[in-house]
Amino acid sequence: MTGPTGWPLPDPARLEPPPGDPAALADLTTRLDAAAAVLGDLAGQLDGAPAAACGWAGDDAAAADAQLARVGRLAREAAGALVRAAARVRRHEEVLVDVRQRLAQLQRAQAEDFDVAVRRMGAGADPGTGLPGPGAAAVVDELVAAEAARGRLRATMLVEVEVDAAATAAVLAACGAAAGSGDGAHAVRHLEDLLPGWHASALERRGADFVADFLDADDLGGREQAARDLLPWAGNGAVAATVLTGLGAAGVQEVLGLLGDGSLSAGSALAGVLAAVLGAPVPTGAAGGVARARDVRHVDPEDVRTLDADHVALGMGAVLAAARRSGHPGPPPATVREWGRQIVARERALGGERILDRLGPSPALPGDPLEEVLGRLARADAGPQAAELLRAEPTWTHLLARPWDDGGAAFAAAVERATVEPGDVVMRSGLRALAIGLGDDGDPAGWTVDRVTAASIAPALAEAVAARPEVVAEPLVRTAAGAGEEDRLVLRGLGYLSADPAAADVLDRALDQASAAPAVQAGYLAVREYGQRLDHALHEFAAQEEAVRRDRTTTVLAEVLSFIPRRGDELAGLVSALSVVADADGTWDGSEDEGLHFPMSSDAPGPAAAYQHVAALLGAPIAPESPPVDWVGLATDVMPGGDRLRDVVEAGVGVMEELRELAEAETG
Repeated sequence: MTGPTGWPLPDPARLEPPPGDPAALADLTTRLDAAAAVLGDLAGQLDGAPAAACGWAGDDAAAADAQLARVGRLAREAAGALVRAAARVRRHEEVLVDVRQRLAQLQRAQAEDFDVAVRRMGAGADPGTGLPGPGAAAVVDELVAAEAARGRLRATMLVEVEVDAAATAAVLAACGAAAGSGDGAHAVRHLEDLLPGWHASALERRGADFVADFLDADDLGGREQAARDLLPWAGNGAVAATVLTGLGAAGVQEVLGLLGDGSLSAGSALAGVLAAVLGAPVPTGAAGGVARARDVRHVDPEDVRTLDADHVALGMGAVLAAARRSGHPGPPPATVREWGRQIVARERALGGERILDRLGPSPALPGDPLEEVLGRLARADAGPQAAELLRAEPTWTHLLARPWDDGGAAFAAAVERATVEPGDVVMRSGLRALAIGLGDDGDPAGWTVDRVTAASIAPALAEAVAARPEVVAEPLVRTAAGAGEEDRLVLRGLGYLSADPAAADVLDRALDQASAAPAVQAGYLAVREYGQRLDHALHEFAAQEEAVRRDRTTTVLAEVLSFIPRRGDELAGLVSALSVVADADGTWDGSEDEGLHFPMSSDAPGPAAAYQHVAALLGAPIAPESPPVDWVGLATDVMPGGDRLRDVVEAGVGVMEELRELAEAETG
């Protein structure tokens, strides 16, 4: 989350209460007390009630008296056991209520701390720019420390509840033996619901039952029902370990494929179960088996025969979306990072095509899985994993080339999180990726960047560079000295970034404050000049591309019409005429370069040479110019006797050319 100035605030610590319902425990206590009272009353009635009172005599009376005494004794023992059980359940209820009250106090303190932090950051913000004041970092650090302390305190409270639940379970087990309960299956299930942590083996059986039901079920409805039955316990570590090790890598991949093929709704219980088990804290002894099922390659980038890999990738997004909606932690950040790498590799193997676009629009399919991956990696606990994903230049190139349904918001948030880490490599990779494929003259023929996507991440990348200006200052120094051939892409990317007005404001202030070296300042002027000319050139190249596309369409239409008998040539000529009116003749309205200019104003040899070296390395972007409208060709196409008119015009042009040459010779 962010404050009013855009400064990132830490995610609030999870302070939800522990599982267990105090009201249900109170109801159980009341029932146990009532049962104990009934059994105690029965024992009292059986005392002193000999069979002889009923008219029995002899051996039958003696046998009946012995049986009555035995039943009375059992009734008293059961009553005593129920009294002890009621007392222990009441004690656990008190512990649970106390922990819930303390957590409620922590929640109030948390809300107050966040409100105070937001006010402090807003009060210290620059009124002109809205940027955070110098004290914002300290506010964030204090809040991070407070949230960490609250998280540790909640963990301690949960352990307290679990320990007391285990003690209660032991008392209840002993009382159950005293009271006698047959197979006790129903009672055990009831106690599991009331006492989290009770009977771990029963929880493991639940996980094993789900695995068996999932693997044995022939229909999707049966699998979804098995998931609904398990969902309340899926976040338990013992359950999660049993499910993941039971499914194995193949089973997890099968679940992901089902979640991604569009057969299930967004609120699928199966997605909720997988999100819960992947994020549960599994026992240490089961960690290896869980990792072998979870942290393997589930998406085959080279599978060209089927859509299986695409469905699995979409299933990953469905799991992350389910975790986000439910509040479960979901897969750990390291797993999410690997999922991101697998999805990027798959889309790159598809030639850059988005998996969603490959499958076609369908309301039943989950959303863009890469958006979910980057959204998860943008959280406060995933900075190192976000940086690991964005270290690779090919990953940047792919992410910058693709469109995003959210306008690039998740991508920008992940960039911001990644560069909070020691992100020099991340920043260099991002700057280089912005410029890969640009010609020395700015021709974007080999350039793949989506400009909308680039604009979405520009503020975050500029802020990162501003925080570590040495990432670009060092290349500027090398290039200003006549070296730095390897820095061309970084500086071109910086130039492109500097063409964004908001990013330029951040970069200008940062480089002004970071280095007073004349070489850096002069080199940066050359970078800004390149960025402005590049921005105009890219705009004109885009207009040229659109003009060529429209002209190609018109040409094809005219060729098709020309085959129509008798009137084909006439119709084709009419299309040619209309193409000029509709601006579909390969021309476009070129724009003037109204960008800022950053010439080298100093005559000092050092800065002037630095400026020239950097400018030479970057190249000179040249905008294409629209060709003129072919009015003569248009006239010959639409007017009768057009061929004759063309001859006359060409002869006239020839005469004018001869006269011009004679005039030049006379004046020369």
